[in-house]
Amino acid sequence: MNILITGAGGFVGRNIIEYLILHDKSENLKITGTLNSNELSSNGRLEKYNSKVNFVHCDLTLKSQIDKLFKTKFDMLIHCAAVSTGANDIINRPYLHVTDNAVMGSMIFRKSFEEKVKRVIFISCSAIYRSSDNLLKEEDQNAYEINPRYFGGGWTKVFLEKQCEFYSKLGESEFIVIRHSNMYGPNDDFNDDRSHMVAANLKRVFLADEKKPIYVWGTGKTVRDLLYIDDLSSFINLLLKAKLKDKYNIFNLGAEKGISVKDVVKTIIDVSKKNVVMKFDKSKPDIDVNIFLDCNKAKKLGWEQKYSFEEGIKKTFEWIKNNSEKLK
Repeated sequence: MNILITGAGGFVGRNIIEYLILHDKSENLKITGTLNSNELSSNGRLEKYNSKVNFVHCDLTLKSQIDKLFKTKFDMLIHCAAVSTGANDIINRPYLHVTDNAVMGSMIFRKSFEEKVKRVIFISCSAIYRSSDNLLKEEDQNAYEINPRYFGGGWTKVFLEKQCEFYSKLGESEFIVIRHSNMYGPNDDFNDDRSHMVAANLKRVFLADEKKPIYVWGTGKTVRDLLYIDDLSSFINLLLKAKLKDKYNIFNLGAEKGISVKDVVKTIIDVSKKNVVMKFDKSKPDIDVNIFLDCNKAKKLGWEQKYSFEEGIKKTFEWIKNNSEKLK
């Protein structure tokens, strides 16, 4: 099987690549991964996979480069490439999540349709759901109920999902949308300007001086449905051979329950075994949206969540200890 994974240098793409290589028993798996201009396949970050993965620098906003990329025949596409940042940008610069993401997805899906790629997987997200205290099923999504904080990014995801549905009706390709909850794990983006909530607090605790408190953004009361990255990758691995009745499918992936930011930080502190006091900076951005996903559809396909939040944090914190230079 020849697979194209866009965004291979990012958090999701890189972890999927690592997982698929580790679990490939056939040795017939061939992976092409796209990198942007700021990522190098030989800088140590991705070097150990160079013999198994063909890394290609590609600007996915340019049709000419996508056309060149698809001179190779692919059986499957996993579209992970996206501009993704944290709460600060979601509130103050939400436009970052719109234009490039819309352009990349539009062109990559059209090309996949034209080249008759057998199966296309789009990594969407749960931000397109309304806030609710109940578990939300795939059919519960209504674009007109997207939280105002996610208006731009959320509508962009809906637009791209509808393109997947559109092309599935026109050609031979199957399109699969994965709406995942908030993810965390090794290889996450720990940059202060871009990191998500779990990564930001992992970094704060790891670098904390026990003589000083750490400051957590917001009130600590916001609740999140959190998924360890390997639980997403295991579903991707399942989809390599899964037989699906329909040509267009949507699957939720999440923990099916929430955990408060305060408890997230408490768990990280407990795992670190550091004597750290947390305080809350209410002047910082805090997106109070409850979105919890019903994952029965994925479970019926054979998927199950393997890692509890504490187990996922333990694995991530251990990775940070061995890769502390990534926090700089």
